[in-house]
Amino acid sequence: MSGTFTASLPTYTWAPATGLNTTTGSSVTASPTSTGTYTVTGTDAIGCTGTATKTVTVGPAISVISVTATPSTVCSGGSSALNAVATTSATGYSVSSITYGLQNMSGATLLVSGATNNNSGIFAGTLDDGSWNPISLGFNFTFDGTSYSSISINTNGYVQFGQNQSSYVSPVALPNASVPNAYAGSPWIDLIYTTSGTVGYKLTGSAGSQKFIIQWAGPVYQGTDNDTAQIILNEGSNNVEVMFAPFTNNVPKTYTLGVENSGGTSGTAAPARNASTASTSAGEGWRFSPAAVNYSWAPSTFLNNASISNPNASNVTATTTYTVTASDAAVSACTATGSVTLTYNSNVTYYQDNDNDTYGNPSVSQTTCTGAPAGYVANNTDCNDNNSAVHPGATEVCNTIDDNCNGQIDEGVQSTFYADADNDSYGNAAATNFGMHCACRICFKQH
Repeated sequence: MSGTFTASLPTYTWAPATGLNTTTGSSVTASPTSTGTYTVTGTDAIGCTGTATKTVTVGPAISVISVTATPSTVCSGGSSALNAVATTSATGYSVSSITYGLQNMSGATLLVSGATNNNSGIFAGTLDDGSWNPISLGFNFTFDGTSYSSISINTNGYVQFGQNQSSYVSPVALPNASVPNAYAGSPWIDLIYTTSGTVGYKLTGSAGSQKFIIQWAGPVYQGTDNDTAQIILNEGSNNVEVMFAPFTNNVPKTYTLGVENSGGTSGTAAPARNASTASTSAGEGWRFSPAAVNYSWAPSTFLNNASISNPNASNVTATTTYTVTASDAAVSACTATGSVTLTYNSNVTYYQDNDNDTYGNPSVSQTTCTGAPAGYVANNTDCNDNNSAVHPGATEVCNTIDDNCNGQIDEGVQSTFYADADNDSYGNAAATNFGMHCACRICFKQH
């Protein structure tokens, strides 16, 4: 980022020089890479000085990756799903307490049960200290700013992203550069599955909001307690949730419940759960939320919620260009924008043109705003859609049908015929009982 500062005295000196385009003058431009405070010293003509300070906060970079409307064209009163995807360079997680409740694991895939490793092909280590890798998630999950489609599941109550630690490491306080890194602990504790217990996983929910649940249920090493815990990876929000049941005998244990980045330089633990020795008398629920992006859509016309990433536009009656502003949840001045146009088309009724004469059948129609369906036209004046020679404007011929769809048959093309009893091709003017016809169908001879 950059900013321009201005002061009003004869001479000025700015410090520190870091990020400044100059250190003298009443106006300077600062482009620092990290938050810092600048001091300006002003000196008047007789040598008197004064100082002032200005702090420049450098927030994370925000990028709007995509802005879409599905569908991008709607008919009158139609709806469209808007969606914006933005990223922030901010890292780290916040932790909050949530309602405890173990997820239903019916139908889960069991990696180990009854001391039997059910998936040894991707396993390393032992059922005391080992891991299965890779385990496909079924969706992309962003952890610490990186997207993953699979994880490693360790017997000791934690999962890893892009890394795989299969040997035993005692729980340590995070952050810690020592392995394991890029992990979430449910908690990370010394468990053993050589005699009993289960480790399993399950994918639930609908695309876009799926949950990948991993459960450990087994005995704690060198103890009489059992531990049951779950890690829940949430598609879309990329939240990591932990459900931690009470130890069966409530004997204090040392464990770490939290998340840590890939380098072990940043980590977030639940309160009093960071390599702490503690007991659990009640179930615990924790949510670890990544650095967040806020969204604001303008205009809000037709939208159900202008402050989320994926609002719905409904009952649309006009073409609208929406601009979404993404901002860092912690430093709101750091923003990026993107836009998408939702096109509105009025409804038009089209009529079936079965005989392809460009004139439609008024009795068979479809209404749409996306153009004429195949075999349909906007005209509805055909009186016989099974005969391409019959339509408004057609030449009327003497054939006993209404060729030009004006409601009359053979108008202007009929002739009056007279009886020619003597067959000399000259008719009797008084004998016109045949009327108007296209041809003389019956000629009576006089008696």
